[in-house]
Amino acid sequence: MPAYTASKAGLHTYLEGMRNRLWRDGVTVTTIKLGQVETDMLQNADRKRRPITADRAAELIWHAIEQRKQTVYVPSWWRWIGLAVQHLPSIIFRRLNI
Repeated sequence: MPAYTASKAGLHTYLEGMRNRLWRDGVTVTTIKLGQVETDMLQNADRKRRPITADRAAELIWHAIEQRKQTVYVPSWWRWIGLAVQHLPSIIFRRLNI
């Protein structure tokens, strides 16, 4: 899991750099922070946390791109999970079984 998480963080940072560089040229770079989507990949997951269908995920992503959003959590309630994990002290995070 650490390598997977690090790759997502690296991609986020890369997209942020591209967003800042391309803004003057009128290009919008949208970062999608995707929650769980009901796909074959999720079949082996230890825990499922209210996954959405692939069609619903595609609709939400397309809507975000059309609105030229910068960073979007799909589904939107996933933002609260991301914020909680991001701000949770490491000493507490290590004790969680997530």
